[in-house]
Parts: sequence; C-alpha cells; structure tokens
Amino acid sequence: MQLIILEKRGVEFFVSTPIIEITKNSVKSKDKTFNANTIIWTTGVKGSHVIADSGYSQRRNRVMVKDDLSSSDDPNEFIIGDVSAVMSASGRPYPTTGQISIAQANFAAKNIDARIKGQETKKFTFKSLGTVCSLGPKNGVAEINVLGHWKLKGREVGPLKKIVNDRSVLELSNFKEMLASR
Repeated sequence: MQLIILEKRGVEFFVSTPIIEITKNSVKSKDKTFNANTIIWTTGVKGSHVIADSGYSQRRNRVMVKDDLSSSDDPNEFIIGDVSAVMSASGRPYPTTGQISIAQANFAAKNIDARIKGQETKKFTFKSLGTVCSLGPKNGVAEINVLGHWKLKGREVGPLKKIVNDRSVLELSNFKEMLASR
C-alpha cells in the first residue's frame, strides 16, 4: 500500500540492484548511473564495502558522522543506519540495530528540515529500550530498559519477541496513517 502511494508521488524503487559506488550526486550500479540530489539507500544488516569504495572516511565500513548525523565531509549529507557510526556519550559507537536505525531516521528527517529552514541542527542521543533475542520459537533472553531494568530468560521471552516484532512492523508500516487515510 505505501509503495503505491510513493510511486504515485514519483518515487522509483530499484530492488536487487547491486550498488558499486556512491558519489556526491549519483549512485552507480553495474548497469546504470542514477543521478540524484537526494539519495536514500536501504540495505543489509552491516556496513557495506561500498562506503569505503566510494571514498568516505570510514571505520569497518561505517562512516563516522557528526553528532547531528551529518557527514564530516559534507554537512548536507546525513548518514544513518548500519553504514553510520555515531558516538555515544561513553565514547563508543552506538550498536547497529533496527531500533537505533528507526530513531536515526526520524531524527535525521528533523535535522534535514531544520537545515532547509536555515535553523541549527540538534545533537542525536539514543536510549535503548532493550534487547530481545529469541532462542527458538518458545525460548529466549531479554534485557528490557522500560519501567526499570529487567533481565528475562526462558519461555516468557518467546511471546515478548513476538510483541516486539509486531510493534516494529506496525511502526515501520505507518499503520496508524494508513487507517487515517481511508
């Protein structure tokens, strides 16, 4: 449903298209160069060699970004997700998780809007809600940082993992907006 809305607004999707290089105003695949002023690339679960191959200053295929999530090389580029490394207050990069990627996306959008309006950007901070790891369909371990600090293991984690997954799907699919547009 969301793809149709975006396509009607002129968004083109290229899936299963290996990227070999990113430049300031283009993305290059084996067969085609995509010229663009705005590049949004969603992929994988780890930093990609394409980052290093494209000339970004990086560490372990992750671009070290400023605290507002912008590139050190170009303040108009915002780099988020698995290919970005933003330092936490402890001096270590935040982990590459879906939870932080969603938070970065929302935050970067606000900073891009601020930059367009000539306003100051804000510093990104992140507080993890916790981690849930399933060990089979009815077992797992979890560390939850909501209403205190909870450590769980065993059978109660299975249903918790399902709740977390369902919440993520609803959040990413923008289910609330889909219902409102009917």
